[in-house]
Amino acid sequence: MGNQIHYIKHNKIDFNKWNNLVERAEQGTVYSYSWWLSAFCQWDIIVLNDYEAGIPVPQASGMFIQKIHQPNFIQQCLWLGTLPDDDILPHISKLIASKSQVIHFNSNLPLDFSVTERKNQILDIREASEVQAGYSKSLSKNIKKQRDKVLVSENQDIQHTIDKYTAAYGSLNTQLKPIDYLKIKNLAVSKPENFVNLTLYLNKQPVAGLLFAKGKNRLHYILGAPTADGRKVNALSIGIHYIIEKYGSSYAVLDFEGSSIPSVHQFYRSFGSEVETFYELSHMPYWLKMPLRVYKRLFKS
Repeated sequence: MGNQIHYIKHNKIDFNKWNNLVERAEQGTVYSYSWWLSAFCQWDIIVLNDYEAGIPVPQASGMFIQKIHQPNFIQQCLWLGTLPDDDILPHISKLIASKSQVIHFNSNLPLDFSVTERKNQILDIREASEVQAGYSKSLSKNIKKQRDKVLVSENQDIQHTIDKYTAAYGSLNTQLKPIDYLKIKNLAVSKPENFVNLTLYLNKQPVAGLLFAKGKNRLHYILGAPTADGRKVNALSIGIHYIIEKYGSSYAVLDFEGSSIPSVHQFYRSFGSEVETFYELSHMPYWLKMPLRVYKRLFKS
């Protein structure tokens, strides 16, 4: 029979088989599990044969059209399992295109759409002493200077971290809406075993909050922000350093999620992070482009 590709609607997915695929797939992350995907989007799947490999397909709608769109708090929709042969890739692309007029999502597959390479930043944290030896000189100096002043507390005060983040960076990340923050908070509360939340204190006052997701041998940096006083003592650096020291023996990779902002990119690089490439995939038929421009202009006015 050979390899067969199947598109499976959400209500027909065998979630046990899907999660088993996530467990055994080298590419799987905590974002790939059914419970994480369902927290942030409606999703279907494309699978090879009987869940031997596959990819989630995130659904969205707007302007009376169906879209495949990358949800907030899910960096990539990864192909899990053995990578498809070149002759199968076009079939996967056609299946996705047949389900949507507009496509915009991230993956590890360079499918037959408009493809833009993006950079993620990751850090192997299995040997904490080696990681710390790879810190930049200024980072090492700042951590040594300030760490004894700052108390790091693990807790479940997710709202505090969200509040710190929205106060510091909310205006720069307008794609994150109140409903998105509520979704990540509810998920962290319902799945505490898959999250680490830090509050950092200076003179008994909270000066930063950081939230990490954990699973599939990776820690993912979800949210983090300092107050003005937190910036002065490099609170975010101290929080990340704490994570590396405590969790490096349990998790292989700290995933910074990358950033196109040069200063943020350089901050992650100061820890010795390496680049991991993924693909931003997009497609829109010509007849939709002009109405979309008009819609956006009216919506923003």
